[in-house]
Amino acid sequence: MAVVAAKACNDNVQFVYNKFLCSLQIKHGALHVRCLKKLRLLVPRSPSSYHKEVPLCDIISVSTSRAEWNFNSTNDTLVTNNAYFNQSSSSPCYVLEVETVTKFRDKRWKIKTLKFQTSCEISCNDWCQYIKCKLQECLNKSSCQRPQNLLVFINPYGGRGKAKSVYKHEVAPLFEKVGIQTTVVLTQYRNHAREYVEKNDLDFFDGIVAVGGDGMLNEVINGLLVRTQKDNNIPLESCAINSGNASSSSYAKPTLRLGLIPAGSTNCISYVSQGNEDPATSALHIIVGDSHPLDLVSLHSDDGAFLRFSFSMTSYGYFGDVLDNSERLRKLGPSRYDFAGINAFVQLQAYPGEVHYLPSKVDHQSGQSKCRYPCSTCMDSIRKKQNYTPDKIESDAKQFTENNNATSFPTVQSASEVNDFSVHCDLSEIGFTVNKNPTGLEYEPVNIGMSAFPMITQNSFVEHISVPASDCEEWKVTRGNFIMVNSALMSCACAKCPYGLSPTAHLADGNVDLILVRQSSRANFFRYLLSHIGKGDRFDFPFVEVHRVRAFQYRAITKDEISLSDSSLEPITEEIPSLEKKTCKTSCWNTDGEIISKPNINVLVHRGLVNLFSRGIEE
Repeated sequence: MAVVAAKACNDNVQFVYNKFLCSLQIKHGALHVRCLKKLRLLVPRSPSSYHKEVPLCDIISVSTSRAEWNFNSTNDTLVTNNAYFNQSSSSPCYVLEVETVTKFRDKRWKIKTLKFQTSCEISCNDWCQYIKCKLQECLNKSSCQRPQNLLVFINPYGGRGKAKSVYKHEVAPLFEKVGIQTTVVLTQYRNHAREYVEKNDLDFFDGIVAVGGDGMLNEVINGLLVRTQKDNNIPLESCAINSGNASSSSYAKPTLRLGLIPAGSTNCISYVSQGNEDPATSALHIIVGDSHPLDLVSLHSDDGAFLRFSFSMTSYGYFGDVLDNSERLRKLGPSRYDFAGINAFVQLQAYPGEVHYLPSKVDHQSGQSKCRYPCSTCMDSIRKKQNYTPDKIESDAKQFTENNNATSFPTVQSASEVNDFSVHCDLSEIGFTVNKNPTGLEYEPVNIGMSAFPMITQNSFVEHISVPASDCEEWKVTRGNFIMVNSALMSCACAKCPYGLSPTAHLADGNVDLILVRQSSRANFFRYLLSHIGKGDRFDFPFVEVHRVRAFQYRAITKDEISLSDSSLEPITEEIPSLEKKTCKTSCWNTDGEIISKPNINVLVHRGLVNLFSRGIEE
């Protein structure tokens, strides 16, 4: 059928589109509409200037129908001297309908239907099949899988309280239009979605969609990742940072993609992944099957206990105080954040602490490119697949150790234990061991310095990410009185802060921007907050410093621990009332709108640990 359709479509089949006689052609991954002749004398444009190009990946559906010729107009004259249309309206009319995504300057997407009319039913049907075949080829080539069955969580209480209405009127009709089946769950209490994802069978679904704010998506992500680690027998504490080192383990990566329909108080993930918070645009990103990797951080307490995963901002101090205050003002709705912010500003507090961090090989000053589609920074080295056998991996290990004067070989883990791994930097010391299973076919992994050989078995396709040992950086330490300790895993843009906390942060570069705001006057701190409203440099303040890091630790310190004799660390010299106490006052952590009351935490970045239904912001 496809061959016959392609042969028929190569003929000079002509259609009527938008008052022009036109021809269709598919080349270079796009449907080209070239207008040949005017059908109405008063059409202002000339055929030579009218050429429409529709990327195949933006086509949603193709169908045919029977209709009437749309020539019933008395305002202009139909050109009837063309032999193809000499029967004009007396001929039967068949319509080729191509539904595609139309994009606007404000990054909004909408569905537009292109209708091509013809008097030949066979040509209409052949072109319909031909476009469908080419569309499927395009999707297969790009490894794009469009969802057919989705699990949808709706939070009817959070944010503006409009999640049900947004889904019913703006999203559900789009899903129904393209034939996506949905299972809708209305959440009844906090962590309802997380519990559902952890306990119920998800094999039937192609993805999970959260309708609400960032907190709703945070629930789904934590539930899905916790479930994935349990299914693969990976302890959640395996990636904890202890004494400046991280374990050599990695978390398994879920197969399901995640989407967010923005309907909450803050919708950062929508802003940074599509450029706005339009629900219809988010739905169309899901429908076309876009996929973009997303970094996550794992948060652990200082004793190694797992706390949660985070995908956006983790902040201590001022933003933690704002969230803590806003929880007591939930009846005010989204405006509670404004009141809580004013209250926290009036009672502005600095907290003495110590920060250990591992700098990235790309510092903040040199990495000034913004995350825009197609983003090479996010996509490079995320998934470089190679065909490895046990013999090949052992020979590669020998070559690696010989080049680095090592004495033993890396080992690789059985695929039966781990599905897929996130890519993150190993912080352990360089060392090599080898353990071969009795079967001789599978190897158990260990990371080699900054290199990892995950999930390698006979005739399997694996990720092979290697970071030279020379890129390893030493842990650094700083201490002081901090009004805020912010970590921005993405730009964290939203309606109130269009460029975010860190405008050049990327969705999946394996780094987090650590922003330290030291003690300052209220006037200077207010100037710093105002800098987030516009395009100004929010880091151009003497009391603000930023580091692009791969991991960090924070520890609240007391007056008794402040030592001026240690010249390797920055002494705390600012005078604040809390230092008069032996036990200084502490704040809490605000992580994606959730509170972590423990001040001492460890944060480790996991590159591309989940995939979003998103393409990224298009210029």
